[in-house]
Amino acid sequence: MPDQPPPGTVPGAQPPPGNPWGAEPWQGGWLMSRLRAHDRDWTDLRRQHADRMGLHPTDAYALYEIALHDRQNQPLTATQLSDRLRLSPAATSALLNRLEKGGHIHRGREHDDQRVVTLRATDASKRRAEDSFAPANAVIQQMTDRYPPALRQQIEAFFDDLHATLQTALAADHATEAAASPADHSR
Repeated sequence: MPDQPPPGTVPGAQPPPGNPWGAEPWQGGWLMSRLRAHDRDWTDLRRQHADRMGLHPTDAYALYEIALHDRQNQPLTATQLSDRLRLSPAATSALLNRLEKGGHIHRGREHDDQRVVTLRATDASKRRAEDSFAPANAVIQQMTDRYPPALRQQIEAFFDDLHATLQTALAADHATEAAASPADHSR
C-alpha cells in the first residue's frame, strides 16, 4: 500500500510516519488504533450507564436499542432485537422479561398482525437514560462544536463510508462461512 492518505482526505493532511493505512494486518495502523480507543471509551461509557441504571451491560444495550427505535417510531420486535444483540431467542426472552419486570419496557401489539409484539421503552426509563448520558452528550457536543461544519460533514461522510465498507466485509465473511458449512450461521 502506498504511504499516502486515501482520496478525499483533508487537503494538506500528512499521514503519521510509517504506514498508517495498513501496518501489520492485526494492528491496522493509526486508524484502527483510534477506532480501538473509541471502542474502549464507548464500552466504558456504556458500562457506566448500565451501572447507573442498575442493569447488566447487555440489558442496558438492549434497552438503548429499544429506546432508539422507539424514539424513531420504529419499535423493534423481539426477533429484531435478538438479531441486533446476537442472542438466541431464549436469551432474548429472558432479557426482555428482566427489563419488563424492572419497569424499563413494555410490550405491545400495535402491528396489524396481532401476533407481532413490539417493544417500547417506558417514559421513566427514557428519562433515566437521558439523564445518565447527559454529561457525556454535553462534552461531546462541545467538542464537535469546535470543528467547522464542512469538516464535520467530511467526518460524517468518512464514518458513513467506513460503516458501509465494514458491512460489506461482514456480509462477504458471512457468505464465505455459510458456503463452507451447511450449519446455521445466522448468529
